Amino acid sequence: MNSPKKLGLGAARAAIRRKVKRMRKTPVVLSLTVLALAAAVVIALLFGEWRILPSAEGSASEDSSDREAVAAINGEGVEAGEIGLYLGAARAAVIEYFRTQYGLDYGPDFWTQPHEIEQPLDRLTQELTREAVPVLLLRELAQEAGVASEPGFAVMMADMEKENAERNKRAERGEPVYGPVQYQALTYYFERMGGLADRVRQALREQWSPTDAELREHYEEMREDYFRSGEAALLVVSVPKGAAVDLVEADRIYELLVSRDPRTSWEARTLLEEAGFAEAVVQESVYQLPPTREQLPDYTLFVRDTLQAGAGTWTKSSKGQESVVMAVALEKPGFRYADYESVRNQVAGHYLEQRVDQWIAERAASAELNIDKKWLEKAVD
Repeated sequence: MNSPKKLGLGAARAAIRRKVKRMRKTPVVLSLTVLALAAAVVIALLFGEWRILPSAEGSASEDSSDREAVAAINGEGVEAGEIGLYLGAARAAVIEYFRTQYGLDYGPDFWTQPHEIEQPLDRLTQELTREAVPVLLLRELAQEAGVASEPGFAVMMADMEKENAERNKRAERGEPVYGPVQYQALTYYFERMGGLADRVRQALREQWSPTDAELREHYEEMREDYFRSGEAALLVVSVPKGAAVDLVEADRIYELLVSRDPRTSWEARTLLEEAGFAEAVVQESVYQLPPTREQLPDYTLFVRDTLQAGAGTWTKSSKGQESVVMAVALEKPGFRYADYESVRNQVAGHYLEQRVDQWIAERAASAELNIDKKWLEKAVD
């Protein structure tokens, strides 16, 4: 079995949502940045606070000022058009923050008006840094990893115009066009930078060679969650959410089960009927637990948590979409672990993914993004 697939930056909007559906485990820094940006885009569009620099949704040649370097990450210039892609989402997030935190509505001099210990423009700079640094840093990381990077923003937008022209011709000829017929700057930019993130991660995985001792140590750390299997008998009580039982009554059912501790399905069903909870469903089952946590659906994870609590200990979960569930392990299994040699490749893949995540997070945390304050004051209004 391959290690869980990790995604770098996805494309924006629809492309982000498409990739999120496929995610199992994601790089901490990169994926959170994209998800935060996507959420801010949605909020901004809903509440009418989305703003973006002119070139961001149109031609890269519409405004030559977009090519001006108005920021620098670790000393490398960043063009106004590229920072502008982050500005709309960050702007909306800061306006919403000051409205909910301080009751401050947007108006004249909003960005330069100090409020208690915070100033909106300073908060905006922090928000831009949080969202933009993990992406802007990719070109530097690509150079260090020895992989092909991406050009500056103006060149990238020129590439987009050529791509759009070609896509338009294919559409006019009635030929299939995969993806959007016409790219917008936001989508095109994040699709390109997402590909760069994937190339950087792949290069780092190939360059780092963990020792056998490191992998054995990592195996010991992860085997409890990934390489354990067994069989167990459980008594499970579920309450359908469509039933006339609210969460308070579910707590009462749980307390009743704990205090009376039925050990067969017949005992549990009789107890619940006498207490007026006839809609509760009781099942006594034998569960075969798969060898790796990656293969477990949420419900089976709950079963495993029940087993880990110990035989005879009732546990409860209200997270399931279908029902509120209580369970007790009637028989705790004798767990067995997959031996190290049989899962060494999975261990190596997981180890390298974690190491790459850690390295990227450390680099992003130490990166420095400087934005021209006068430009920001003008651009944000």
